[in-house]
Amino acid sequence: MIEFPKTTCLQCERIDTKQAPLLQGCRIESALLEWANIHYRIFPWRKKIPLWRGILVEVLLQRTRASQVVPVFEKMMQLYPNAASMKHMTDRDSGDLLKSLGLNWRVPIFTRLANELGFRNGRVKRDPIEL
Repeated sequence: MIEFPKTTCLQCERIDTKQAPLLQGCRIESALLEWANIHYRIFPWRKKIPLWRGILVEVLLQRTRASQVVPVFEKMMQLYPNAASMKHMTDRDSGDLLKSLGLNWRVPIFTRLANELGFRNGRVKRDPIEL
């Protein structure tokens, strides 16, 4: 069982959500924490990773079970240890990396995204207006 830190419910300001009154926000928070205690799984991208890697893993996770993405993500981290190493990735490189996931439509998307992140050295604008 994973120990989640006790959080303060925003609606009732109590520390223990299991003791919170049955306000809708409290029920949702409590239900999510209960679900997570049973179903939470650890994946390598749930650790602190650079934003550019998180963006790429989102593409990998599209229409794919997370457990299938783990070996691809780990291989990607070995082959491309930093964003700059992805700036010259080709569709063939991406295809080889993503082959086990199927859904070949994502290969050119992944390549273009990896190239752009590589040329930006992993820097991503965080202001929605600048994006």
